[in-house]
Amino acid sequence: MNQEIPEMKAPPENIIQITPLKRMVGILISPLPAFREIISRPDWLIPLMVVLAIYFVATYLTVPFKLSEASPAEPSKMLAHGATNEDLAQAVVLTEKYGSFVGALGAMLGRLAAISTISIIIFFLGKVVSSTKIRFKTVFSICIYSSLIGAVGNLVKLPFMFHWQTGEIQSSPAAILSSTLNPSFFYQFLKALDIFSIWQFVVIAIGITVLYQISFKKATGIILILFLIELFFSITISSGWT
Repeated sequence: MNQEIPEMKAPPENIIQITPLKRMVGILISPLPAFREIISRPDWLIPLMVVLAIYFVATYLTVPFKLSEASPAEPSKMLAHGATNEDLAQAVVLTEKYGSFVGALGAMLGRLAAISTISIIIFFLGKVVSSTKIRFKTVFSICIYSSLIGAVGNLVKLPFMFHWQTGEIQSSPAAILSSTLNPSFFYQFLKALDIFSIWQFVVIAIGITVLYQISFKKATGIILILFLIELFFSITISSGWT
C-alpha cells in the first residue's frame, strides 16, 4: 500500500524570523518588542554561548591584574594552615601557569550557575503571581538574553582595567569608598547597585511582565527578591568565605 505523504506547509509570510543577533541588539535598545519575539519563539544556545564567551575572555585577560592585587597576607594564611614553603612556591608556579584559565573557567561556570538559579527562582515565583502556564525554556531564554547586559558591562570596563592595570572597576556608588571596606555590609550594598546590574534587573522585570502578563509592580517584587538573594551571597562570599 502506498502511504500518503503529508503536505509540508510553508510558514506564513507575515511572520518575520528574527535572528538571535537582532534579538540581542533589541534587548539592549528596545527590550519590550524583543521579549515579545523571544517569548513567541524562545531560544537560548547562541546567546548563552555569546554571554559565556564574553565572561571567559574578559576574566582571562584581567586575572593577572587581580593576582597582582592579591593581599600580601595570603601566603601567611597558607603557612598558618600548615603549608610549607615548598607548597607555597608550587602554588605560585601553578597560579602563574594556569591562573588565568582557571579563573576564566570559574567565571564562565559561575555565570551559567547564576543564570540557571535566577531562571529557577523566576519560574517558581511566576507560578505564585500568575496562573499562566509557562515553560522553563522560555524563562531560561529571557534570563539568558537579559544577562547580555552584564556581559556588555564587562566589555565596557575592560579598557579601563587595562588603563589602570586593575582587576576591578566599580560602576556603582561603592566607587566613592575605599576598597578596604570591602567585607562590610554597606560596601557590598553599594556595590550591588551597579549600573549594569540595575539595568539588567529592570530588563528582566520587563520580560517578566510580558511573559506572565502581570503588572510591572508585581514583576518588581520578584526582582527585589532576586536582588536580596544576590546581596546575601555577595556578603557571604566577601566576608564569610575569606
